[in-house]
Amino acid sequence: MAPQPSSLTPELLFKHFESLADTPDAVAKLRAFVLDLGICGRLVPQNAKDESGAELLKRLLEEKQRLTRQGVIKKTPTLDAITSEECPFVVPENWAWAHLNDFGDWGSGSTPNRGSHEFYGGTIPWLKSGELNDGTVTESEETVTELALENCSLRINKPGDVLFAMYGATVGKVAILGVEATSNQAVCACTCFSGVFNRYLFFLLRAFKQQFIRESAGAAQPNFSKDKIIRSIAPLPPLAEQHRIVAKVEELLALCDELESRQATAREHRTRLVHSALDHLTAAKDYPDFQNRAHFILHHSPFILEDVPALRQAILSLAVQARISPDGLRGEAGSVPASWRSVTLREVAEHRLGKMLDHQKNRGTPRRYLRNTNVHWFRFDLSSIKELPIEDHELQDYELRRGDVLICEGGHGIGRTAVWESDEPGIIFQKALHRVRPGKHLEGYFLAFCMKVYADTGVLQQHFTGAGIPHLTGQSLARIRFPLPPLAAQKRIVAQVEELMRWCDQLETHLAAARTTGEKLMDTALAKITSACL
Repeated sequence: MAPQPSSLTPELLFKHFESLADTPDAVAKLRAFVLDLGICGRLVPQNAKDESGAELLKRLLEEKQRLTRQGVIKKTPTLDAITSEECPFVVPENWAWAHLNDFGDWGSGSTPNRGSHEFYGGTIPWLKSGELNDGTVTESEETVTELALENCSLRINKPGDVLFAMYGATVGKVAILGVEATSNQAVCACTCFSGVFNRYLFFLLRAFKQQFIRESAGAAQPNFSKDKIIRSIAPLPPLAEQHRIVAKVEELLALCDELESRQATAREHRTRLVHSALDHLTAAKDYPDFQNRAHFILHHSPFILEDVPALRQAILSLAVQARISPDGLRGEAGSVPASWRSVTLREVAEHRLGKMLDHQKNRGTPRRYLRNTNVHWFRFDLSSIKELPIEDHELQDYELRRGDVLICEGGHGIGRTAVWESDEPGIIFQKALHRVRPGKHLEGYFLAFCMKVYADTGVLQQHFTGAGIPHLTGQSLARIRFPLPPLAAQKRIVAQVEELMRWCDQLETHLAAARTTGEKLMDTALAKITSACL
């Protein structure tokens, strides 16, 4: 006799969930776990008085044969008996394995001729796969007429039918039909036989969703056809147990909904606290004030550590406002020290676009060159670098030197900025990049900080041109105005930012490790719950 599972209670779920709620996709994993327990026979106890799954399957086959003889349903292929090797997991002794073909009558729809206007705009909902919502569906965006039913390969589906999405990005989505309706060819519907509870089949299909997605992959358009559906094997509990499983699944999924709502509320509260803390930090009047506020936040507001990107953004914003170094101001927040100047880029640096790519005109020695795909914020990706021919007399115009600042002129990542730190000779850059060569009063990294802050705050976008694909032209770049401290102050600010960014790197590493630990704890907790249910 198979071991009898104890019930998975809300209290047991809460006990383990409360300590793991912040692990990645915690609620989604719990939902999948509940469904898995349900279809494996570990969610509710078995009852020896229930009709066995084997007897139920016999009745289902008899019902299918009778309906086929009466012409109520179409004849389906005769499938081979299911072997033990085909069964993916062990189920209770009083359950059976069956093909989904034996659960009910399956059929898909079609798309009436779009040129025939008399087929559309009727009273019959016409569902598409994107409208399946993993719940109950009662309406559709489009409707068809009775004439469409008479002349097209459409199936009229009944309230209570279980719908399954077969094609595209929605493959595996399910729904229970709440009204009489039809569908297109991407939706397959099942009218359950009398021995199958439609909500059990609904949850069964949801539990198998990832398996269906895997089996539909590999083609340009994911496809899990009706033939694959009816040939799939699935566990069949006694009908009475199907109802008990559904009741327990619905109870636990409602609990998951509650937990998810509590998580969302907690995240919203945490986000408000993070923004408040960062606003408090950026309101610092001078360097000592910044130190005091930062010390308080980092020691009394651990929630801010979870939003490292926002923290990095705040650090850079403070850097260009003179609030993270001893050179900071002593006046009101929003002003700059008297020693700072407001300058345009053309006043403190040389800039130019790179070499035009022209395979017919370019001549000379092949040289490695940088594209905009190589330039990211504050770093270069040199894993893929190409060559173009360039003549020796052009090299002085396009060769990169240590300290040059490269800025993306257009395309994806427009405005991204990084400082070249290599002494390798002969590296050039193409026309999709601006090379800014700082003058004696400008530190390249300080300019990069300003560019990032301007990109984050929308200031940089005001300098873009072009209605379709935006560009940052040389003229627009030259007019960009930014605050400029004395060179020595710039170097101190850059050093301070680099130190803080290294701390952010360590923080991200710590958070990644914590997430990995959380995932392992989640797996351990689910294993404990499974053991408790045996």
